[in-house]
Amino acid sequence: LDDEGDGSALSFWLVIQANDPRVQINLENRAPVQVWQEGTAELHMAGLYHNVQETLRALKFRPPGSLFENAYDPHIFEFNVTLTAYALGEIFNEPWPPALLTS
Repeated sequence: LDDEGDGSALSFWLVIQANDPRVQINLENRAPVQVWQEGTAELHMAGLYHNVQETLRALKFRPPGSLFENAYDPHIFEFNVTLTAYALGEIFNEPWPPALLTS
């Protein structure tokens, strides 16, 4: 694949939020991206577009463990996930924008 013009050299910041604080968002396999707050209901990820895209394939959403206390009493657990992406342009060896780090 030719990466020229497809945005793969652009840096992205991605915020993934579950609307229930009991949900844990984890990554199984991680491409070379930076990740903050893994294991919580709000995960932040930053890196090149292609690497962020690959990492999204390895997302795991874990519902609260208390739902599985009794195998004979199934539970339905619903939650919503919001993804917010910020295209940051070409950022190489530069600090991330402070406003994103404090959101």
